[in-house]
Amino acid sequence: MFQNASLKMPDFDKLSLEQISTYQRTAYRVGWWILASTIACVIVLICLNV
Repeated sequence: MFQNASLKMPDFDKLSLEQISTYQRTAYRVGWWILASTIACVIVLICLNV
């Protein structure tokens, strides 16, 4: 799955504004999904322990 993924970071000085906004939108979306998933897991664990 990750065979084609590059481990080196892109050169941020050479990115266009369009690419930067795309990265920011993706990071924002992923961050909210991680937050929501974490909260959901905590709620499920609390419910299971009761």
